[in-house]
Amino acid sequence: MNVKRLLKFYLATPKWLIKIKKINFTIGLVIGVLLSLLISPRFDDCSSLSLFTRAPDFSFSKSSLKSLLIWFQTIIKSDFNPVVRLKFNSSLKSSALLNGQQQIKRTRFLTDELDFKENLLIAVLTNGPSLSNLGKAINSTLANFADRLLFFTSSETNSRSNLINLTSSDTEFNQADSKKEMLFKMLTYLSTHSDVESNQNYIQTYRHILFISDDIYIQGNRLTELLSSYSLSDILLILGSPQDSLTNGSCSNLNIDLKYGVFVNENLWLQCKLDLNCWAEHCQDNVFSTYNLKFDHSDKLIVNLDLFKASLITYPLFTSIMYYNIHYLNLEISMQQVTSKIKELDQKMDSLNQFIEISAWPIAVNPPLKPIDRFEVNQWSFINGSHKFFPNDFEVILPMSYYDQSDLNQIKDICTRYIYKNLSLNFINSIEFSNIYRSFDATRGLEYIIDINIHLSPGVTKKRFQILKPLNPIEMITKLPYVNENSR
Repeated sequence: MNVKRLLKFYLATPKWLIKIKKINFTIGLVIGVLLSLLISPRFDDCSSLSLFTRAPDFSFSKSSLKSLLIWFQTIIKSDFNPVVRLKFNSSLKSSALLNGQQQIKRTRFLTDELDFKENLLIAVLTNGPSLSNLGKAINSTLANFADRLLFFTSSETNSRSNLINLTSSDTEFNQADSKKEMLFKMLTYLSTHSDVESNQNYIQTYRHILFISDDIYIQGNRLTELLSSYSLSDILLILGSPQDSLTNGSCSNLNIDLKYGVFVNENLWLQCKLDLNCWAEHCQDNVFSTYNLKFDHSDKLIVNLDLFKASLITYPLFTSIMYYNIHYLNLEISMQQVTSKIKELDQKMDSLNQFIEISAWPIAVNPPLKPIDRFEVNQWSFINGSHKFFPNDFEVILPMSYYDQSDLNQIKDICTRYIYKNLSLNFINSIEFSNIYRSFDATRGLEYIIDINIHLSPGVTKKRFQILKPLNPIEMITKLPYVNENSR
């Protein structure tokens, strides 16, 4: 029993002892905080290791403040500041740039900043009187196939500011052939002058250059095919040949005539400049054919369609009326070719429709996405011709806009023409559009489902049409200005 009492005495903790422990902890915490507040400022001065030295005095006099300001000004005006140094201002001092004496000239477009080159430049040799008719015709027909058109003249005229005069040239050429001399003058101008929107000359800006005269016609679609058939690393000099001399060619004696076309690229100029021997090494002829028009006594054009379709350049053309007649003929032939290709594709698609699922219709268009939950379900709205029912999650009925009605009328016209053309139904009295549903899918386009009642003389036939207007392909806008350090 005595042992148990002793254990209870030692294990029992009196209340006054617990209070003393709490007081001691509080006093120690307060003393530690006070000591840290007193000692920590002594360590701010790194110049001395003593803990009890006096804090340094940071007061400045007027002379020290002036010297400090002068020091800051010299640092700002010095060459230690970052400056954009391009090729044309590498010798410019940064102090002159900061003081506004010289403004940094930067490119405006992303294509120039990333050194993207344009594809084709067409240089046209014309004269003052023909610029208003033939020059205008060339500009209106070839502008969509070239990135830039420049018009040169060999006669003195000051009436046109956009006409480049080659008579006042400082470069002398020892060429007996005036046609070669004119081509060399045009090349010299393109190598020494630059575009307003670019910091490089014309030859450095464009990969390919085509030199022509203004009395010829060029088929733009065949010109695009010619450009796509060559690589960027090729050295090109292509000379057009007359129609009756395709066997001899023009490269044997460098028969340069702008009436047949001269096609060069940037690599030829960088390697050969105006060296004719180097030109002859890289010359190519018989690449494209030309077609010489024939005239009868009544001034009517006699065109051989087979030779015209196979040629790139048609010559000669004396008036703008002749030019537009040839252009109309080319457009008509191109439209027939496109129509025949569309028919062939339709036949192929019809033959493949039986092997694909209905959900994957039509061919070459993204199938509709399978929704994961109810929020991803594409909503279909009912249309009666004047109103839309349940167009969204917040409206029950809305009137159709003018654009919706015009689009619906176009869809109805397509369905009507398809019924009369493709469905073998006789004695059609009327066509009734009973149900029209419309939905928009961001991955496919605008889709319609239409129920049609075709009233025939013996009865009624019902058909359901599904029409899809696919989205246009995404195109990159290359001529997009951007903001640089000079923009405000």
